[in-house]
Amino acid sequence: MKLKITFILLLTSLFTIQAQWVQDGENVEGEHPEDRLGNSTSMSSNGLIFAAGSSVNDDAGESSGHVRIYENVGGIWQQLGEDINGDTGGDIFGISSELNASGTRIAIGASMTGTGGDGSGYAKVYEYDNGEWLQLGSTIHGTGSFGYSISLSADGTTVAVGAMRNDINGFFSGQARVFKFITNEWIQLGQDLNGEESNNYFGRSVAINDNGTILSVGANRYDGNNNNDGRVRVYEIINDVWTQIGQDIVGESENDHSGQSVRLNNSGTIVAIGSDGNSENGNESGQVRVFKINNDVWTQIGQDIDGSSEGDRLGWDIDLNGEGNFLIVGAPSSDDLFMNAGKALVFENQNNTWVQIGDILNGNNEGDSYGESVCINDLGDKIAVSGSNDLNNSTAGYISFYRNENLSVSDFNQSSFSLYPNPTNNIVNFSFTNNIGQKITLLDITGKVLIEKVVEQQNEVLNISHLESGIYLINVLFNEKNVTTKVIKR
Repeated sequence: MKLKITFILLLTSLFTIQAQWVQDGENVEGEHPEDRLGNSTSMSSNGLIFAAGSSVNDDAGESSGHVRIYENVGGIWQQLGEDINGDTGGDIFGISSELNASGTRIAIGASMTGTGGDGSGYAKVYEYDNGEWLQLGSTIHGTGSFGYSISLSADGTTVAVGAMRNDINGFFSGQARVFKFITNEWIQLGQDLNGEESNNYFGRSVAINDNGTILSVGANRYDGNNNNDGRVRVYEIINDVWTQIGQDIVGESENDHSGQSVRLNNSGTIVAIGSDGNSENGNESGQVRVFKINNDVWTQIGQDIDGSSEGDRLGWDIDLNGEGNFLIVGAPSSDDLFMNAGKALVFENQNNTWVQIGDILNGNNEGDSYGESVCINDLGDKIAVSGSNDLNNSTAGYISFYRNENLSVSDFNQSSFSLYPNPTNNIVNFSFTNNIGQKITLLDITGKVLIEKVVEQQNEVLNISHLESGIYLINVLFNEKNVTTKVIKR
């Protein structure tokens, strides 16, 4: 009983300590007034490389758009390579963008202009090589605001592109297509995926899993049980055909706009869906729901995450970490501090309940629209939040970066031992300085002891290859103190 109580207190303490987001480097701001830097954002899997779109930047013509990529070097965000600019005025290049896992490739959408006429759109993929971002293959062209949404696989060889205003099955019925990089060209993978009727806006959001085999598509104006309740469908590529897995996931009520945003975890088994028009706590307070596939049925994980006030539009943008147990949500129209200052929140799935982690992150000024775009890294200990305003109220746009040190192993590296890698597939390595004779304990999230090991040498290895994927707790007793951290088994 004493051991059980001690563990519960330790676990409670661990989660309490985690409730702090610390700013990680200075804000990044747009180049010019009205650039709105950060209308799209993404992170590498380790959270050290970051991309931001500025779709109305004028460097190559009015609203040609550009994307900038940054790297965290010693706590300072430094631009990596030159700006990647749109082709010509009106392209809205950077309206969507996503990095691959390593941060060495990026897919960028431009939902206007293009070869098909104004509003047709295009997408490009770039690779970082010797200090330059070089286009990979040819430009991918489409119609109907093609490029408004985009998603890139972990290795950067598969890209999904949404065209929510495509008219294939009626005015703005929408479309999504997927392309694979083969012999230096982007070749379509599988068939076109089309909205079924006018004003579905199918392709408003797209997300692809790490290996590029599972795709989710949001149609936020779909009329299902109610007008504009919205819908998300998830597909798997089987024998070169995109085949729906599970049922349609439809919004709860009229004007929910479910599918405004959509994200998958790395494996594609968990999908998060933003419904910024949901009115559970007032008109357009917003909502986010998360589902997991089980026996070809999408079953909700945890409770609805509802906006707190009228007009918050919570769920405008969302992101999941690699495991799918951490979720960041943006509410860019929140008035909590100032009118339309906006906010972002982070949640963790604890025993099938979404628990807020850390404080609410609020915009600094009226009209910031903070939370317009949000992203989180694989582990869930680094996040970025953008606002379309900036500190000088010039709408240049800005991005803030935060880290939760209690979810990472950085504190260990500064103490008497370190552990790595985290996440891991098979083993956890420990490096000690002077703690021979101390003890390592691995526990599951309920506190059950799974492995105990006495430290007999400076470098120890804990083999967890036999355990199921998930979150575990590692407790290390050293210098008569207990230190506990999380480790993720892939």
